[in-house]
Amino acid sequence: MQNIVKFFTDFPDEKINYEKAGESFNNKWNNHYFKINQEHLINNENLNFESKWSEFKPVLENLKIDKIRKSRCFICTKDLNDSDCVEHYRPKGSDKKDKEKLYWWLAYDYKNYYLICKDCNTKKLDSFPIKNEKDRVNTPSGDIDLEKPLLLNPMLDNPADYFKVALVQHPIVLNRKILIILPKDNLETDTEKYERALTTIKIFNLDLKYLDFLEKQDKGEDIDFQELQKLKKKTTDRRIQNCLSFYEETELKLLINNFPSESDDSKTKFYETWQKIISERKSFEDWGLAQLIYNFQFQDFTKIDL
Repeated sequence: MQNIVKFFTDFPDEKINYEKAGESFNNKWNNHYFKINQEHLINNENLNFESKWSEFKPVLENLKIDKIRKSRCFICTKDLNDSDCVEHYRPKGSDKKDKEKLYWWLAYDYKNYYLICKDCNTKKLDSFPIKNEKDRVNTPSGDIDLEKPLLLNPMLDNPADYFKVALVQHPIVLNRKILIILPKDNLETDTEKYERALTTIKIFNLDLKYLDFLEKQDKGEDIDFQELQKLKKKTTDRRIQNCLSFYEETELKLLINNFPSESDDSKTKFYETWQKIISERKSFEDWGLAQLIYNFQFQDFTKIDL
């Protein structure tokens, strides 16, 4: 996840500009479509979900330190392109009269938006798990603050409070390790904070399904590597494919060999290797995870002071 919370803290003027643009957007469209869709609901008609939220996309794209480089997905942090979209944190639901409506009244509220890539959008769809289903709000008059969302909001939640980047055993290649995102070590497994981190990881596959493999191992089951090899050939998930292919490369073997220990020399070698990969391996940067580490949103992992 991008650390938008830290960005707003470091650049308060950017937050002010974002909020001003948001209020302008809401004044233009929110009340307008609220009245229209409320009437449609009363008359049992299809809702009107014109994609006016695309007008807010440039505002979200501007939430970055480097104004020259491309915007990145707020979830997996890979570079975005023109076909990627504005996502609704709380899903608006279907516009069809016989389908579930979900949070239709938030469809044109800028506070409900963030940028997302196609891959992450396909994974999320209308997912919005909360702690207690009985607290779910179904009408605009409900108290939405009573809900306890289990999905992290990149506009409000600091990823450094929830995640760590870990070096773990590759689930298929026994003599290789990979870098993935896991819940932070200091989160107790029976807490809501841990549950939120875990839910977000699983919905967006930020751990490349590593936790599923751990569950198998905890039950004493052997991982069927032959079946996983077949899955590797069949999967259309670009991030999984890239993960399995990246670590065949000499540069990344070097990275693993220089993984930082407590010695300053080890940290220096790791940083130099990482810089080399970032500068020469554009494909790794496109994947997204490199950006998370490179931007040091998870300093407890890298322990490198710049």
